[in-house]
Amino acid sequence: MKDIFDKIAATYATGAIKYQHCTSCGHTQAFARPFCVACHQPDPAWREATSGTVVACTTMHRAPTPEWKARLPYAIALIDLTDGPRVMALADPDLNPGDRAVLKPGGVHNLPYFEPMVTKCVFPRY
Repeated sequence: MKDIFDKIAATYATGAIKYQHCTSCGHTQAFARPFCVACHQPDPAWREATSGTVVACTTMHRAPTPEWKARLPYAIALIDLTDGPRVMALADPDLNPGDRAVLKPGGVHNLPYFEPMVTKCVFPRY
């Protein structure tokens, strides 16, 4: 399983997050497994997502372990990946539910980190 997690973590550097999609039943799963948890078909296909929609977010003020104490406060969010599953990740503290978010290339502390999606406004010229 370590090689699967290394494969997933390597995509953070490119600004993407890997998840699995079953080509038999269409189920998506964030936690990598050698089979689909819905229909038990082997070898679900890998897909990548770079953005999603914030479902919930909070700011952590207490560290779960001594290693995280230096990172306080930090924000975490539940993100519905575009065409994918829901994941929990570190997030920009300015994100709110309903906001579109994009995965920051490289992540933060080798973990996925979502930041606000910046959209460009294009005004027509007459």
